[in-house]
Order: sequence, then C-alpha cells, then structure tokens
Amino acid sequence: MASQVRRSSLDGRDIRRVIIVSYVAGSALILLGAAFNPIKQLIWLSGLAVGFAGTFGFVPVAGWIEHIGAGGTTRPAVRFSAMWIIFGAIIAAVFVLILGPGLRLSGF
Repeated sequence: MASQVRRSSLDGRDIRRVIIVSYVAGSALILLGAAFNPIKQLIWLSGLAVGFAGTFGFVPVAGWIEHIGAGGTTRPAVRFSAMWIIFGAIIAAVFVLILGPGLRLSGF
C-alpha cells in the first residue's frame, strides 16, 4: 500500500479506513469462528487473543502509510463491488461453519 501511495495510485487518506475496517471485520470473523469451538474455554482465549490482540499490529500501519504522502489522486483504495461482498460472505460462512468447529481428520 505504501508504494501505491508514493506513486499516487491510491489516496493516502483512504488507507486508514481500509486497514481499520479490515482489522475489525477479520478479528470479528475469527472470534465468531472460535465461538463454534467444541472446547468452550478456548473461545475467548483463541478468538480474542488471535483475532483482536494478535493482529493489532496492523492498526498503527495505517497512520504510517497515511503520512508517507498525501496521495495526489482521489481514486479510492477499494471500490465498491457487490460481487466481492457476496463472495466474501460465502467465504466467511464457510470459514465460520466448517472451520470454526474444527475438522476431524480420520486416522490422526
């Protein structure tokens, strides 16, 4: 993202929104997947620790990239796409409903 801002391909002011939304949505998805864990004690430990605490390091990156350059363009970092939203919702459902409870591997 930083190189895109430097080349004026992306608006540096839009980066913070993209990173924060990605952080919150991804962390919430991990927490939701952990809620289906059959070992209930691990819900908060795995969901919160991995989701919100483990990926928090990405949040300060938004401010760093934002100050690299003002970005001489008004092109949004991410364009709205209904197709990507639908595809993302399907992948999120697969992640939560199939991988959330865990996969049983026969023979192990």
